[in-house]
Amino acid sequence: MAGMMRALGRSLGGAARAAATMTRAEHSVMLQSARSVHITSRETVARAAKTFAATTGPELRTATQMVLAQARRCMSSAAEAQKELTGFAKLSAKSAMYPTVTGVVVTLVRTAPCDIFSQLYIEQKKEIDWGRFAGFMIFGGLYVGVFQTFLYRYIINAANITAITGLTGKAPIVVINALIDTFIHAPFLYLPVFWLTMKAMASGDPVETWIPDTFTKWKAQCFDVSVASAVLWLPAQIVNFYFMPQHLIVPFINVVGAFWVVYLSLNEGKDLKKSEEEEKTA
Repeated sequence: MAGMMRALGRSLGGAARAAATMTRAEHSVMLQSARSVHITSRETVARAAKTFAATTGPELRTATQMVLAQARRCMSSAAEAQKELTGFAKLSAKSAMYPTVTGVVVTLVRTAPCDIFSQLYIEQKKEIDWGRFAGFMIFGGLYVGVFQTFLYRYIINAANITAITGLTGKAPIVVINALIDTFIHAPFLYLPVFWLTMKAMASGDPVETWIPDTFTKWKAQCFDVSVASAVLWLPAQIVNFYFMPQHLIVPFINVVGAFWVVYLSLNEGKDLKKSEEEEKTA
């Protein structure tokens, strides 16, 4: 395929040299023909060849035919290569084209059953807490799916570590990124936003209490939850940053995160139960 592309480049160069010797009238005809041609299929390529052959001089016609012949071969090779792609390769290619959409969809598909499983089968709830479920879905879709796709693409990445530290080796850069993610991003951004979202969706408390209560919860639980987070996420993110291409970082997080969502869901259930008991006592 690479050889074909180089040959196509050489043919295009020949066409350019031929174009340099054209008269103004021939040049005008060629431009009009080019604007009307969109090479999207073998049939269109054939029509393009006929159009150029009928409207241009001998030198340009020869160069054009060479270019179109190379285009046919390249298109045939690309079609054959596409057929040979595995299902995973096709899915990976699509996710590379739409990383944010992929992140949101995978996160929501992962989050919904995990929270429901936690509520019904681990906590043995008789009814699903839909406010809590909505909190998990909103946080998962917007924070994990959208924001974390941006975060790992533009902030926590190898290029920034190299620019700041001068390091170029993959292994130390991966470890530094994993440490930043586990000990800076998670406790100081991820957890506060998560708890604030859950407070807003599940508590039913007045708006003015959301931030103070979230801060109180962060001070009380941040250390313990961060330790649990580090046990799971530090090795997981080292593997993630080392082996996964950019567009699969968030999907990988979602695979590992199934266990993490169950943990967070159980933790939220425990806190909610404790709050209800305190209200009854009061």
